[in-house]
Amino acid sequence: MKKNKFTFFLTDNYAEVYTVYPIIYDLSNRGYQITVFLDENLFFNKKILTKFILIFKELNCELIFSKKINQEQSRIIRIIKEFTNFFFIIHPNRKKLFENKTIFIENSFRTKVSLFVVIYSFFFKNKIFIYDHGSKLVFYVNRYKKRYLFFGKERIYHLSYSKIEEYWIKNNDFNNLVKVGFPIVPNKINKLLTRNEKDESFFLICGRGVGAFINLEEYNFIINSALSSLRKYFKNEKIIYYPHPKERSLKLCKSIINKYENVKIADLNYPSIDYVSRSIGVITILSSIIFLARAFEKKVIEYYPYKHNLKKFHPELNHKTPYSKLGFPSARNVSDLENLIKTEFLNLSHKKKIKSIEFDDFNIEEILKKIN
Repeated sequence: MKKNKFTFFLTDNYAEVYTVYPIIYDLSNRGYQITVFLDENLFFNKKILTKFILIFKELNCELIFSKKINQEQSRIIRIIKEFTNFFFIIHPNRKKLFENKTIFIENSFRTKVSLFVVIYSFFFKNKIFIYDHGSKLVFYVNRYKKRYLFFGKERIYHLSYSKIEEYWIKNNDFNNLVKVGFPIVPNKINKLLTRNEKDESFFLICGRGVGAFINLEEYNFIINSALSSLRKYFKNEKIIYYPHPKERSLKLCKSIINKYENVKIADLNYPSIDYVSRSIGVITILSSIIFLARAFEKKVIEYYPYKHNLKKFHPELNHKTPYSKLGFPSARNVSDLENLIKTEFLNLSHKKKIKSIEFDDFNIEEILKKIN
C-alpha cells in the first residue's frame, strides 16, 4: 500500500512551528514523506530560521522556501511582490507540493499563500487539514474563510484540541472535525529551545505591537500598567518584555521600558519559547504565547483592557477574547490584573478559583483515519 504524503504550509506566523512540529515528528517517525513550505518573512531572525531548518531536516523533510520581501516598501508594492513571489515558487513546485498530498495550513486563511493553496488543492483534489496556532482560534469564520470555503468545504478538516471547541467550530460551518488533542507537547518541542545559559528568575510580559488592536495611547497604557501592576507585588523581581514578532514600535517600547529598574527587552536572537519555558509567570497581551505557557505549565494571565476593540474584532464573543472564552485567566482592567497577579502569581487563596484549562492529550490517530 502506497504511503500518504503531506505538505505543511507555514505562512502565517513562526509560532505555527510549535503547533505542527509534534504532528510532523510523529508522521516522520511512521515513515511518511513530508514537504514543508516555509515563508521566510515570518522568521524575523535568521538564527531562528536556521535552527528550525536543521530540525526539519533531521526529520527528512523536503523544504521549499519563499523569498524574503522588503517590509519597508509601500504596501501595494509588497502585495504585488508577495503574489508574484508565491506564484513563481508554488507553480513550478506544484507537483511536489500538491500531487497525492494531504495539506496542512493555519486556519485563518488570511495569507496570500492561502489563496494559492486553496486553488491548487481544488484542482489536485487534496484534503486540507487546518489548525490553530492561537491568534484567531476557532470561534468565527472571518472574511477570508468565507471566500475560500466554496472551493470544497467537504475536503477541509479542522483539527481541534478538545470538546471545548466543538460547538464553536460546528457553529461556524466546519462540520469535519478531527480531534488531535493539545499539539504543543513539551517533550517534543523542547528541541526547539535555543538558549543554553540560564537566566535568574524573571516574569515575562509578551506584547502586541501598535496596530489594529492597539493604538499608540493604548500601547503606552498597557505596557505601563502591566509593569507597574507586577511591581506592586514583586518589587525586586526581574521582568522581561518580549515584543510581538511583527513589533514596529520598538523605539516607543524602549522608551517605556527604560523608566523601570530591572526590566529589559528580550534578546530577539532567541524565540519566545526560550523565555516562556524559563519564566516564573507570564502576562500575555492578545498573544498566542499563552499556549506555550500552558504547555510548559506556567502561570499565565491574559491582559487586554479595551472592550470596545473586542466588540469590533470579536463581536460574537460578548466582550471576551478567544483566550478568555476558552477559560484562561483574563483581565479587562488594572484592578482585574492586580487581583489575578495575587491569585495566580502569589498563590493566595481565592473564593472563585479559576479552573485550569484542560485539553485532550495529543494523538495523530484521528488524522490518519481520515486520510486512509
